[in-house]
Amino acid sequence: MPLANTLVSHDSYTNGDGSNPSLGTTEGPRLRVVHFDSNLLKDLAPPTFNLAPEPSRTRASQLYLDFASWLAETEPTSTPCDRFVASQKWEGTVLETASDSFLARLVDLTTQNPDEEADFPLDEVPHPDLSLVQPGAVFYWDIGYLDKVDGQRMRISSIRFRRLPAWTLDELKDADKKALGLGELFATNPRSPAI
Repeated sequence: MPLANTLVSHDSYTNGDGSNPSLGTTEGPRLRVVHFDSNLLKDLAPPTFNLAPEPSRTRASQLYLDFASWLAETEPTSTPCDRFVASQKWEGTVLETASDSFLARLVDLTTQNPDEEADFPLDEVPHPDLSLVQPGAVFYWDIGYLDKVDGQRMRISSIRFRRLPAWTLDELKDADKKALGLGELFATNPRSPAI
């Protein structure tokens, strides 16, 4: 790393008993080397350093402390990145599959619209998710804009499948049996409140 991006300080300040306050030991002076990205500093006001060190610190250690506190107070500039702004979101469940498409029930996550059904071409599904396209699989469909750092705006449709296993036929049958049993229990129980 270039020397311009390196700060070296010599710490020799101690507590009154001769121990180093940051280490709690009586070891002697040590060197600290701090590397930083000089790009973090390009748009920031230059630091002001206290050149008159406190009595228990050397000039180098005081410069290090002044620089470290200045650096901690400044926010690093973040690198701009593309941003997706969703205008509509659905949660879908695959109902049927065909050789080149699948039928799904869609629940609107943006507004309170009734459920819908839609046919999706498999070309819309990301390649790693193709094996997940099975009846019962849950996916998310977002439509919105991708605002790029260069100012360009693109209309995007994004489908991503949930990576949890789909319900098996046996699990669905067991759930139906339990639901029927609970329904009979509540239907015959005279103390259960009417819904």
